[in-house]
Amino acid sequence: MFSLIFLLIFFVLMLTLWMVRLKKNWLGWKDAPAMDDEAPIEKNHAILLAKKSDKVMTGTYRMPGHYFAYKLVFQMDNGKTRCLTVPKEIFEQVFINEEGELVTQGNLFLDFKDRFSTDLDA
Repeated sequence: MFSLIFLLIFFVLMLTLWMVRLKKNWLGWKDAPAMDDEAPIEKNHAILLAKKSDKVMTGTYRMPGHYFAYKLVFQMDNGKTRCLTVPKEIFEQVFINEEGELVTQGNLFLDFKDRFSTDLDA
């Protein structure tokens, strides 16, 4: 009797978790990357080395879904490179070999060449 109750509780829990995940995928929710509000804003002179877009598959084989992740690869004056995820609108407005001031906060892209953000000093 105890094992039957345990099995029933386990089944209900698994069904609930599956339904939450299915609803999440069905609505097109994506886990947003956590922004580190405590990270300092960094400004570096950089050059855009590459642009990449990746198709990220979501869902299941019965209910497949996807979205595109747009990434820019920058090289700073000190030789270090950074790959940052950006919205499609920004991805389309920058070009390889462009140089300018790159503004980031942690792993979050804020601005490049003073074109994409409002007043950062406010």
